[in-house]
Amino acid sequence: MAGLGHAEAVVMNLLDGLSGCYRTVVADNFFTSNSLAKRLLEQDTYLVGTLRSNRAGSGHKIVQKKLKPGEAYGLQNKVGIKLIRWKDKRDVLMISTKPSHSATVVNTGKTNKLNERIMKPQVVLDYNERRQGTDLSDQLSTYHTCLRRSIKWFKWWHLN
Repeated sequence: MAGLGHAEAVVMNLLDGLSGCYRTVVADNFFTSNSLAKRLLEQDTYLVGTLRSNRAGSGHKIVQKKLKPGEAYGLQNKVGIKLIRWKDKRDVLMISTKPSHSATVVNTGKTNKLNERIMKPQVVLDYNERRQGTDLSDQLSTYHTCLRRSIKWFKWWHLN
């Protein structure tokens, strides 16, 4: 695929024949970009993922905005790509093309040590829920790796 970056080409290659029907692709910050979100949206496919701040543009208004812990701030362009920044312990920058996602925080149904309700943006909840399966898959695959030592098939001889 000419004109695409490597990570973007990998995503488009994996989705070959699966685009349309408004499926949702969940990706981490290595794969996500504004151009990928736009390309997937043109193919009737949603994208949800974390985004590196340098890909949003270091001078971008969403990167420069100062937030207090628990606050969220979001921007949306004309195409429908949303950038949502949320401050937890660190700043989290998310990208989403799903219409249901916004920068409003929702109750997670959990409480912290001080018995206060934990509030997160819906995009963060959806991302974490979808990524759990990937993390479990990675965890289970590590149990069955082939790390046995093989028989040494060569010998070094020192000749005088």
